[in-house]
This record gives sequence, structure tokens and C-alpha cells, in this order.
Amino acid sequence: MKKSWVFVFSENIFEILKKELLKEKHLESQGFLFGPIVDSSHEKRILIRELWVLPKDAYEERTSFSVRPKANFLRKAATYAFLNNFVFIDIHTHPFARKAMFSSIDRQLAQRFKRWVINVERRQNKRFLYAHMVMTPEDIYGEVLDPETCEYSPARVRILKTPFNITDMEKEPFVFHTRFDRSIRLWSERNQKKLSQIKVAIVGLGGLGWNITESLARIGIRNFMLIDGDRIEESNLPRLLGAKPHEIGKYKVEALSDRIKAFWNGKANVETIANYISKQNYHLLKEADVIVGAVDNNLARFILNEAAVRYLIPYFDLGIRIEASKDHAGGKIKYQGGQIIFVNPGTTPCLACYENFFDFFEIAEGFLNDGEKRIRRELGYITDTQESPAPNVLPPNLLAVALFTNMFVNFITGISHISPIISFDLMSGQIKNHEAQKPYQLCCVCSNRYGKFALGDLESQKVFVYENENKTNC
Repeated sequence: MKKSWVFVFSENIFEILKKELLKEKHLESQGFLFGPIVDSSHEKRILIRELWVLPKDAYEERTSFSVRPKANFLRKAATYAFLNNFVFIDIHTHPFARKAMFSSIDRQLAQRFKRWVINVERRQNKRFLYAHMVMTPEDIYGEVLDPETCEYSPARVRILKTPFNITDMEKEPFVFHTRFDRSIRLWSERNQKKLSQIKVAIVGLGGLGWNITESLARIGIRNFMLIDGDRIEESNLPRLLGAKPHEIGKYKVEALSDRIKAFWNGKANVETIANYISKQNYHLLKEADVIVGAVDNNLARFILNEAAVRYLIPYFDLGIRIEASKDHAGGKIKYQGGQIIFVNPGTTPCLACYENFFDFFEIAEGFLNDGEKRIRRELGYITDTQESPAPNVLPPNLLAVALFTNMFVNFITGISHISPIISFDLMSGQIKNHEAQKPYQLCCVCSNRYGKFALGDLESQKVFVYENENKTNC
């Protein structure tokens, strides 16, 4: 089956693109986009990492119906993309049109570019990736020069904003009308169908992750990736709704997969990974459309946060905190609450942007191998502390699940506003919505220059051109 192509924009870069390119109402404008390809099992995504907008003195020709950049600017942009293994994307505007489509002049230029790309590949003995796009005040359209066929293939445009335009709607009718009748009455059949097509990765299947999966299945999600290396223990049963005593010892991912498939009459697609998330397997998350983290340690959170930023995948992070008397006599609760943080890469802060969210020394130790940990332990840099499990009960987990499910539906459907941070305190009975700060420009994870923003599977960016005055850096 041939994979489809998708351009993936953060909301922030897309809004800057519209503002800058459509500034001139009566003239065509041009810019260049750059980013890597991420090859998943069902589609090829081009992650938009950077935008260059042509200044007025960079045009060789500019009218209301045609535009052409100067050769030196074009050469500099193409070289920048080539050296960084980015796709080189040429985008221009049709300011008077409503529907975005290429003109006959555009098609002729595209064929010239195609011959040029082939010549570059032959001379350099290296693949050069090219795409072109056209934007109007109301629409955007693009095509990719497919390196396999050397022909232009149409590509969808995905923007990380609400409502989430994750995929083209399939032609097959939605067949679960009766089961989801009450949901359809609230958010429409189209949105119900959209929910059934989204793939959600849930990492961590404790009291939060297990019940989140149950909740998502019941609002209409049927494509899952479940990641957890734990087996069901007897002490888990009070918090895992639907788990049975005879399932003790079974991997959580397997037991939960069985429940989801039973609910969907076998029509659910559930990928199970009976392992813990790590630097060695986080690339598997690029198959998902949304990531949900319900983990209990900051190393796993850091890895999920970086994966979301790298692959431009919306990420929900959930956490519960319960403090009780240390003598375990019961009855003395100091705190019981939690929070949900929504990370929309490129638009909202990532977890590392928040001051003191991560202990980076602790995270660095988590990346050490066994030999390195043994040496540092002998030198006294690592102290083993065996703590007893923290208290955990069902009520705060269920409240977090309910709040998250509402946030998730609002993000996908757009039926209501979504706050990037929600916190709750069961001691006072308060639930608070918080507006997020702006992303930290020097963040080691999500910044364009110092972080991993939209790098996909690339380890790092090789060449920077920040001294270039003709560049708008997003």
C-alpha cells in the first residue's frame, strides 16, 4: 500500500507563515520551509521546523500573478536544506484566489525544479528532497517530489491546533451509531468518526493509564498503542477498573488489549509493547497521533516530552500526588491532588520549559548504563534509597481521568476551549485552569536552536544560518 504524504505544522509556525506571506494584499509572496521526513507505517510526515520569508530585495520578479527569487537566495536556501538533510519546500501565495491550486506557470516551474533536483542528486550522489506549496487567504495545498517515483504526489496539511485535522475522513460509513448515539448528539457524527480514526499512544498503565484507556475506548477511540512493562499485581486490582483476580501475573498491556477488543467487538486495533519507555524504543511513538503519559518517574516524562517535540505530536502529561502520614497508621492525609499538562509542540511550553519541573541531575543518572552507575555508586555520586510505594487510591485517579477525557475531546473536536494546564486539589475541592507561559526560547528540548524541535529521527541539526538577515526564525 502506497503511503500518503503529510505536511505537519505547529500552530505557531503556521500562523506566522500566514501573517508574513499574506501581508502584501496585491502581490504574490514567496518563502521557504525546512524540515525532516518521518516515515511511519501508514504515512510519510514532513515536519516543518523552520520558515524563511523572502525580503523585498530578494525577489528577481514579483507581480500580482508571478514571483521569482534571486538565484543567490535560492541557492543559499537549497544548500541549507541539503546540508541538514531537510526537505526543501518552496511556498508562494495566490492572494486573489480562494481555493489553493497550482497554475500552469507553477507547473512549468515545478518541472524545471524536478530536473534541477535530479541533476543535484547525480552530482552529489546524495538524495535531495523537494516539495512545493501554494497558499491563499483561505486555503493551502502542497505536493512532494516523491524520491521513489520522481513524480509529484499530493500531500495533506496537518496543523497542531483545535479542532485537530488529523486525517482525511474515510469513505466507509461509521457503523456504531447505536452504541455512540448519545455522544453523536453532543459532538456530531463527523467528530465521532474522527475519534474512531485517531491513534493514541498511552504510556504507563497504572491507576491513571489503565482507566484513561477504558475512558477513551468508550468515547470512540479504537486505535491504541499501549506501553508498559508491568504485570498485574494483587495490589493493583482496587485501581484498575475491570481487572480480574485471575489476571494477576498477566501483562497489563495484554489484559487491557483484550478488554478494548471485546468492547469494540474485535474491531479495535491495539498495538501492545510489554516494555518500559526508554531512549531505545521511544521512536515507536511516531506511529501515534496523540501521546498520553501516565508515568510515575521524571526520566520517563522527559523521554515522552522529547518524543512529542521531536515528532510534532500533541502530548498530555498526567500526574497524581498523595501525601499521607509516614507511619501508615491511616487517617492522616496531607495532600491529595494532581495536574494535567497539555504540550502542543511549537505553541505551548514543553515540560522542560517550566522552572524546576525536572531534576536534570536525576534524569542524567537515569541515562547511565549499569557499568557507569556502578562506578558512580562506588565513588559516592549515587546513593541507593529503597522507598516504600507511595499511597494510591481510586478517587484522584478517576477525577484526573474525567478531566483529561474532557480536555482530549475538546482538543480533537473543538467544541470547547482547552486550557493547557488543569490542576485539582481534593483537600480543598478546587479545580483550576491555568494559562501557560510562552515557550522558553533557550529550552534544551523544544527550542529551535538549542533543542530537538521537529528534528524527527535526526540526532541534531548540522548547519545553522542565524546570521542571515533574510530569515524569519520560528
